[in-house]
This record gives sequence, C-alpha cells and structure tokens, in this order.
Amino acid sequence: MQVLIPDDRRGHRDSLRNLIQREREVQISGIAEEAESAPDRAIARELRRALDGCPVCDGSYHGHSYSILATVSIAERWESTLRVKHYYDCLHGRRWQELLGIREWDGAADALIGFAFRCPVGRLGILTILSPAKSGLPDTPLHYAILPEQEGSGLLVLLPPDRWHPLRSLAPVAL
Repeated sequence: MQVLIPDDRRGHRDSLRNLIQREREVQISGIAEEAESAPDRAIARELRRALDGCPVCDGSYHGHSYSILATVSIAERWESTLRVKHYYDCLHGRRWQELLGIREWDGAADALIGFAFRCPVGRLGILTILSPAKSGLPDTPLHYAILPEQEGSGLLVLLPPDRWHPLRSLAPVAL
C-alpha cells in the first residue's frame, strides 16, 4: 500500500510512520491528497515536462528547485522584439542583476519566462520557455543552459532562499 502525504508542515508523515512502526495491528485510513495537481504546482509541473529529466544529474527532481528569473510580455508590437532581445542579451552576457529586473506581465499576451533550476549536485541551469496566453496551449521550451559552477554561484548569490520553489513535492511514501 502506498499513501501520499504531500507535505510535512505539521509532522504528519513522521507521526504516521511512527504509529505504524509501534502498532503492528493498527489500520490507518484517510484521504490522500494529490499535491502535484494543486494550482500552485503548475509551474513546477510544466518545468519538469519541459526538461524531461534533470540535464545535470538525470534524476527525478527530488531535491531540485526553481526560481523565476525574468518575464517578458510579448504583444504584437515591435517593442516586444526589442524586449526579447534584451532578455537574451542579459542572459548571454551574464548580467544577472539586470536580468532579474525584467518583470513584465500581461495576461492577454504570450510571455517569455526565464527560470533558474538548481540541482542538488550543486549546478544551476537556466530554461527559457514561451508560454502562450491562450489557455490549453502547451508551453514551449526555447533554450536551456547549464551554467559553469562559478557563474551559477554568482547568480545564486542574487536569489534569496524564499525565491526558490521545489520542482517536485514529496513522493508517495511506501508503508
């Protein structure tokens, strides 16, 4: 039997595991919550789909995290082309501070979104995705790069811990 306990904010997983180990005849029942279907996990789900396995460790994303670096609104105007070029200039020039300042959003327009992803092995990568405004259309990965350790460390210093989110929530716990 497998039970999914999506988080351990209140010690549910440890309490359940301790109870089952102590009481061999106890039956536990409850409602399993599918943490990965929660709306706030949509970004992580799309990133996992786009990457199709961590390009650094080829792992399953446990212990991996992501952060949004930049968002560029792409409307049907000539300025959008310049803003996309500016995003890529900052990315390729490793102008991290400037890149982190690019924050545009228009719910009615397509968006170019830059993500940093962190592997527990210690390397950082960047993934750029085109996210269509029309719901139901899939996000399209455009570019990814695995940063050399020193450049990754330079970016990591600029991203506070509260800007990082898990790429995968807790896995099902086997009981």
